[in-house]
Amino acid sequence: PQPFAKHANEVVPLRMEKSAGTGKQDFITVRLGKLFSARLARRDENGAMIVKRGAINFGDPDDLQVIQSLQGALRKKDGVRLTGSLPVLSIQGWEGLAGSAGRSGPLLPIDTVSLSVEKLTGYGLAIDSLHIDAARRGEGLAAQLSSGMLNGELVWQPHGYENGGKLSARLRNLQWQDEEQAGQPSPATETVEPAAQQKPGQLHPDKLPALEFAIENLQVKGKHIGRLELVGHPDGKDWRMRRLRITNPDGSLMGDGIWHESAQSEVNLMLEISDAGKILARSGYPNTVKGGSGKLTANLSWAGTPDEFNYASLNGTLKLDTGKGRFVKMEPGVGKLLSILSLQSLPKRITLDFNDVFSEGFQFENINGNASIRNGVLDSQDFHIDGSSAKVTLKGSVDLNNETQDLRVRILPTLGDSVSLIGAFTAGPAVGIGALILNKVLGDPLDKLVSFEYNVSGTWSDPNVVKV
Repeated sequence: PQPFAKHANEVVPLRMEKSAGTGKQDFITVRLGKLFSARLARRDENGAMIVKRGAINFGDPDDLQVIQSLQGALRKKDGVRLTGSLPVLSIQGWEGLAGSAGRSGPLLPIDTVSLSVEKLTGYGLAIDSLHIDAARRGEGLAAQLSSGMLNGELVWQPHGYENGGKLSARLRNLQWQDEEQAGQPSPATETVEPAAQQKPGQLHPDKLPALEFAIENLQVKGKHIGRLELVGHPDGKDWRMRRLRITNPDGSLMGDGIWHESAQSEVNLMLEISDAGKILARSGYPNTVKGGSGKLTANLSWAGTPDEFNYASLNGTLKLDTGKGRFVKMEPGVGKLLSILSLQSLPKRITLDFNDVFSEGFQFENINGNASIRNGVLDSQDFHIDGSSAKVTLKGSVDLNNETQDLRVRILPTLGDSVSLIGAFTAGPAVGIGALILNKVLGDPLDKLVSFEYNVSGTWSDPNVVKV
């Protein structure tokens, strides 16, 4: 991993020296090109040479201050000082560092850290101009992180959860900019493999430490997410997410889940919606919905790690129940799945004129329904949208992976009251009022008399609509 990555034909000079000291100790001096230099003192403990103190500096090894720092480190107390600056550092790819023997504990007894990193990358993350100040805390290490994109404290404790260790973070802010946004090449997308065929060094759930994160202000790819809490730990060969909570003024998301050794991920989520339009805007879909409050629950699973979410292997259930709101007139291609619910593509393809109802934005009083998902195909038989100008039911399937649909859409314009009122003027008040009362007693039969049904198939962007 960076900063040590190099091509096979690239030459980087490496110099290593070992000199004997007094008693059962020796000294190791290492220099790798212009990248780093180190001077370490080792001592024999029970037949093994253990690093006890020294210094590692990233930067020009010929710098006089670096030379003096390395020499002075051997005269100080036990512990290794890590200093200097790096153009790039990857936090991904170090999983195999302990070797096949499964060595436990730190390779070096790091005592203090003062390191500047121009760009920190890994796991899709890119952080610019980061400074790290760390010091030993008990048997672990506490680090203060500061940059324009990340500020807070990170604490590593090596013991606990069967010696897998625990990583805690208390961050004031984190701007999660991905590597592509930062101009860094991202790893090629690969097909998810069975656990037995996974590549050596790839992160497994039982190798992940216990995590306890709290981020007060999280931004992901320019989207303001809000406050995040995450608590989880290894559970046998699996890794269990005990608590996930995201809160902001427009709603809250709570959940738990598990990452199985068999490369399967499961999550249970509940989204409490204060303002659906604002939540969608935070998610990258502004100007699609106005208002709308309610609840969305989801139980989902997919093949792959938690960050390999994909529609092709997605299974689970969804339940939605929202209150009053309105679909905003959307530009073509914006919020593809939302365009199905808003029905804005229908008026262009049906003979009846529903432009006033759907094209300019459908006002709804309630949206509710249940759906099941199997291999990325969502199926619902009881999805309802109740509006002041029409009631809509949708039955059928939506292919999330291929962005196609096979739906039966029934539209019931709410004309019953207006038809009755027309009767009041044409046939007399008694007849009109009688028709109005009869309509309500019989469950809005006049609405059903003027309902329309359509089969909707094809792609989301260019549906094929046929009147039944």
